[in-house]
Amino acid sequence: AINNAAKNWIEKCILGTPTVEYASYYKSQSRYFSYSYVAVKWSEVENATSYKVRITKADGTWKEYDTTYTAFYSTNYTDDFIDDGMDGATISVKALGDNESFSLWSDEFITVKYGF
Repeated sequence: AINNAAKNWIEKCILGTPTVEYASYYKSQSRYFSYSYVAVKWSEVENATSYKVRITKADGTWKEYDTTYTAFYSTNYTDDFIDDGMDGATISVKALGDNESFSLWSDEFITVKYGF
């Protein structure tokens, strides 16, 4: 009975897992300024009220961001974490819902460098 109760609780509280559709970044350095950004898009999860985005750099450092949208965008002007670029970085997304419901983290998605 306890096993079934735990299983029912987990099934009730866990949301569907989002799927990262793309994650890209850009970095430009000139003599007088630098500019970099990261952009991420993922699938919408039914009953999700917000999402948590985790960016993990190649050196193992990571940072999490909260959003209510199914996309995330940040620049080095608003966040020093992405200032030195995202070479080799991975992205994971987790859905959050009402009553402390949540999803598993999405599969890691390797960022793609956007070049001109």
